[in-house]
Amino acid sequence: MSAAHEILRRTGLTWFGAAVLAAGVAACAAAPLDVFQGQQPVVVRTTDLDDPSPRMAGDGLVVRGAIQATSPDRRFGGLSALVVEEDGRTFTAVSDRGYRFRGRFRHDASGNLAGVTDVTVSVLAGEDGQPLSARIQRDAESLARGPERGIVVAFEGEHRLWRYDDDRLDTPPNHVAPPTRLTDAPGNGGIEALTRLADGRLLALTETMRQGDAVVGWIGGSGGWSIVTYPVDSGLRPTGATTLPDGDVLVLERRALPPAARIRRVSATDAAAGGRLAPVTVGRIDGARFLDNMEGIAAWRDPNGMTIIYLVSDDNYSPLQQTVFVMMELAR
Repeated sequence: MSAAHEILRRTGLTWFGAAVLAAGVAACAAAPLDVFQGQQPVVVRTTDLDDPSPRMAGDGLVVRGAIQATSPDRRFGGLSALVVEEDGRTFTAVSDRGYRFRGRFRHDASGNLAGVTDVTVSVLAGEDGQPLSARIQRDAESLARGPERGIVVAFEGEHRLWRYDDDRLDTPPNHVAPPTRLTDAPGNGGIEALTRLADGRLLALTETMRQGDAVVGWIGGSGGWSIVTYPVDSGLRPTGATTLPDGDVLVLERRALPPAARIRRVSATDAAAGGRLAPVTVGRIDGARFLDNMEGIAAWRDPNGMTIIYLVSDDNYSPLQQTVFVMMELAR
């Protein structure tokens, strides 16, 4: 029995809860960051974590595959946000250490998630065009598709929003004027959920900046921001968001102890109006083999009109946690 597992046995904590509680300590003890230019290949191996036959994960979700991803490359992990291209296979993810990973989902004969291939890594660039090197600047936590084919990245530590016009994220970004109160957010509780609404504005939700029974967020962009509030309960907090083809927004939430994840839906009308949002639960995940620190969500509509949801977990670069990708079908 390892020392880590002995601690779990004595305290009664789950592996997931203990790892999340220790994430801050692990981050401080992390290995030096690699700084390099360009893209480099990364070997990623996957293991099935779920029965390949579809099953319900909640009233509105059907699991279509779950995999654990591992790599001998120490840069791989800490995945905090996810976007998926129109082909439904090519994805971009960013990590807590400022790495951009790009790859492709592999599906089986039934169209269920079976693996990832062709993964590459690069370092997010700073405004001078050079790879970010300071750890406090590299904590990328959320992504949103930008104008045309660019990507907007929200960072914690040094709270800010940058827009990259190139999906590689290794070209100089453009500064997006942030909400005025963003600097009031906790250092590790800033913008975790970010998505571009159907009208082109951004919806940004913080994880732990509270206002009564809700967390604070904003709708807007460089033209100005208006405040919104997103009600939370049961210890669940927003960690990701994605806009559906019909304009509705799905918000991913997670809780460390006891571990759980939930997906709630905000109507397009509600999201556009702002103010206090009124999310409705689509599905909740408890006790599944693939449940971990769920932080990234992306949506895609397949050629048959079915809405597909992809989730990714942040393992905090901890050996007690796992990087998982989950594919789900939105049943209603």
